[in-house]
Amino acid sequence: MSVNTDYDLNLDGLADLNALSDISEVSIGHAFNIRSLEQGTDNVPRQCLVICS
Repeated sequence: MSVNTDYDLNLDGLADLNALSDISEVSIGHAFNIRSLEQGTDNVPRQCLVICS
């Protein structure tokens, strides 16, 4: 079984989900956009890549 997640997901929860093997897709678009506005568009993609690697 694979799971897609999206509702109320942010970078803080992404690390926990990344530890699960059955996650096939995540959507953090809204949280990603808001955090990018707050912290900068260069910083947030790097944070996401670090969490997912």
